[in-house]
Amino acid sequence: MLTGSFRDLQVGQVQGSRSKVLSQDVIEAFAEISEDRHPLHLDEQYAADHRFGRRIAHGALLISTFLGLVELDPRHFVAFYGIDRLRFIGPTFSGDTIHAETEVVSIEPRPRDGGEPESAVVTYTATVFTQRDEPVMVGQFKILAH
Repeated sequence: MLTGSFRDLQVGQVQGSRSKVLSQDVIEAFAEISEDRHPLHLDEQYAADHRFGRRIAHGALLISTFLGLVELDPRHFVAFYGIDRLRFIGPTFSGDTIHAETEVVSIEPRPRDGGEPESAVVTYTATVFTQRDEPVMVGQFKILAH
C-alpha cells in the first residue's frame, strides 16, 4: 500500500497484498483478545443452525488482518488516519485464505506552516477477497504518510 513517499504515489495506482489463512485457531485467539465470543465465531453447532451455516471470522479481525497484509513502509507510514464507508459484503469462513487489493483514490498534502508539504493523508479503496475471489470487505482506508 505504501512502499515509498506519498510523493511517489499516483491516484489510480493499484497494489495487491500477501495472503493469510484465517484458521479457527486464529479466530479463537482473536475472540480471546477482543473478548468477542459470539457463538457465530466459536460454536460449530450454533453457526450451523444460523444464516451462514458455519463459523465465520469477526469483522474486526478482517480489518486488523488487512492492515497487517498490506505493505506499510515504516520510513514513510506515520499513522493510521481512519476508515470510511466500511462494509462487510460477504462472510469469511473459518479456514478461508484472504488477500487484499488497494487503489489510491486521493492524496491530500498537508503543508507545514505554509511551506512544502511534509506529509499527506492518502485515501485508498481497499477490497478483501477470499481464495474464491469473492469480496468480503470493502472500505476507504486513510493513512498519514511522509
